Amino acid sequence: IQKLTKFLTYFDKCQKDILLDFDEASNNTRIIPLNNDFQIKFHKPTGSDKFRLGSQLAKYESGHSTTLPDFNRVSTIIELFGKNKSILFTSDAIRTNFKELKLASSLNLGQAPHHGSQMNLYENFWAHVPKNENTPIVFSVGYNLRDKKKKKKTVRFFKEKGFDVFSTNCVFGVN
Repeated sequence: IQKLTKFLTYFDKCQKDILLDFDEASNNTRIIPLNNDFQIKFHKPTGSDKFRLGSQLAKYESGHSTTLPDFNRVSTIIELFGKNKSILFTSDAIRTNFKELKLASSLNLGQAPHHGSQMNLYENFWAHVPKNENTPIVFSVGYNLRDKKKKKKTVRFFKEKGFDVFSTNCVFGVN
């Protein structure tokens, strides 16, 4: 737990050092221009996400809670976007992180959250996200059986919503 606390402190310091701060008052996220054509938008985590996680961790460490906090609360959601183009990187983001997510542009490529886990899939976001026809959705999966978390129900959901499904490794017949 001490290592995790040190990590969160370091994570917070790094964000401040490279100006990836979030304007909580206006609920805007930090946007960094890359060049004339592309920008990066950091949707998550917000300061309040990190505060909630820190509060839960403090309760756990003090013995007031027996539940270890979900560190995926502070997983990043990053959008690379330009004129009518958007790529969404979701890492291990939890379902609730997608509830108020608005993309800057129409989705051209997406990453399925948390290796395609059904527990991390917020169907309402993915069903209504503005996208191009047959937008690719990529499932990040490892070689070990425990890393192959991609669920058939999640794959079926994305296919039914018009996404082309890809995997970083061949898993259950999907490349």
